[in-house]
Amino acid sequence: MPDIIQMSLILLSLGNMFLLGLLADLAGRHTPLPWVTLLLFAGLMVGPVITRRVINHVKNINQHSSARGVND
Repeated sequence: MPDIIQMSLILLSLGNMFLLGLLADLAGRHTPLPWVTLLLFAGLMVGPVITRRVINHVKNINQHSSARGVND
């Protein structure tokens, strides 16, 4: 995958996380639930997906750098 597409996917993921946090904050202001509870719940839902993506991205970077002969 070209670098520009990978970068756009990373930026879209970050934007979606910020949007989810904003929605959780707004829901917390209009419901009896504390906003911190909703933010924690949103983080727990997104956490494993983002962690998996970051690990895969780092593995891809390491494979590309070793294929090019770049020293670690």
